[in-house]
Amino acid sequence: MGSKSLQAPWRAALVASLVCAGLLAYLADLYLFDVSGHWAFSVRVMWHCAWAGGGAGLDGPNMALAYMLPGCEVVSVAVNPVCGGSDVASGSGAWSSLVLHGTWRHAAWSLDRAFAVDEAAAGVGDMTANIWIYKWRFLGNVCPALQVGESLTWNSLQVPIVVVPPSPSAVPVDLVGCTDVFASAELDEFRSAWLQSFVRHHFQGLRGRLYVYGPESAEAKSRILRAAQLGPSLHVEVVDASSVSRAFREAWAAIRTDDSAAPPYFTEHFVHLFGLQDCLYRARAASARWLLALDVDEVLSFGRVDNMSDFLAWADRSGHEAVSFGSKLRSVSASQGAECASASSDRVFHEDVSGWKMCFPCREPQQECNAQPLWPLPAGCLGPRGRRKYIVDPSRADALQVHTPMVWGTHHMGHGAQEAQIWHFQGILGHQGSLDLDSGFAGLCEPHACQRWSP
Repeated sequence: MGSKSLQAPWRAALVASLVCAGLLAYLADLYLFDVSGHWAFSVRVMWHCAWAGGGAGLDGPNMALAYMLPGCEVVSVAVNPVCGGSDVASGSGAWSSLVLHGTWRHAAWSLDRAFAVDEAAAGVGDMTANIWIYKWRFLGNVCPALQVGESLTWNSLQVPIVVVPPSPSAVPVDLVGCTDVFASAELDEFRSAWLQSFVRHHFQGLRGRLYVYGPESAEAKSRILRAAQLGPSLHVEVVDASSVSRAFREAWAAIRTDDSAAPPYFTEHFVHLFGLQDCLYRARAASARWLLALDVDEVLSFGRVDNMSDFLAWADRSGHEAVSFGSKLRSVSASQGAECASASSDRVFHEDVSGWKMCFPCREPQQECNAQPLWPLPAGCLGPRGRRKYIVDPSRADALQVHTPMVWGTHHMGHGAQEAQIWHFQGILGHQGSLDLDSGFAGLCEPHACQRWSP
């Protein structure tokens, strides 16, 4: 009788302990490891699929792209239903091999390992789809010379090859950049000037590659290519992400009985996340030294050094695998400096980001989401480190998230005036027509907090 009477209190204590442990792990994930709620989201997926009956929808990937890496390794990045792909992950069934069929060639790769990215940032955890990464081991002695545009067969899915390693005589790549420009931001003269200074600021003096994701129209692509040209040392490619957005919309429709369309923000976030994985494995195929993940309305201030080349040299000397930066918000609507009066001219300041900094002097006095209470977290806030961006050694990362490179050896830059940090010109690509900007971002920078930036 006594033992039975103790069972209920012990059971309650055990449940309470598990709840507390889960909460502490979640907070540690957000505040210490800076991985955007990755582990917490993984647990939520397990609950949704295994216990909450969320297993409806597509079975297996509904699109994938393939990346040929040095050593004949192939990586595929796929759009999976959240509760699908268990056979793929275990390497069983019809999804266990990747095959090249051809008139004169035949080759095969077996699944080595698979894992989900499980990105929970920005609240887009609606269980529509997930991004999975599959690593394939070559079965054979002589690696076939694959070409971009060829396809590998994965069960019933055709997986196009989007990148192969360069020739041994190719020039080494110092920096690969990943960013996106969506259809809502058409490049007029103002935005083109911004993109030109963005590219020059981050790639001047480096051998680099820049991958831009999002736009689907030929005109938008040509505008981006014209604005982003820096010379022969920089290769710029506008990546068509329409197959990714289409796959996300198909996954959305597969798990819903109504005809509701996926919100544009959900689709754009998913494309952005897929683009980061695509960019990572393009960088690894090229054996690039560093990768920079940055939105097109964000600019890296180099802190104690003068340019990106010197900053990357410092990161190399310091032995860092990745460096993350705090983000400081600048308003493009609350206040404009006198320099903005010449924003449509060819003045020199437009060739330098410092000109834009003086053009929009109004800024928040602290890092985005910094100095927030431990609990509860404000809506959209990722923790005290704020909405960080980063550089990372591509060879050290298997996956990227929006605000973290998923590398344990990451050096987190502080918030001091001499530390490298992000200037976030939020809304600069939302500029419409003249410099009388709309009020969509009004209030982000209160007048009492606004001050000119000291050079």
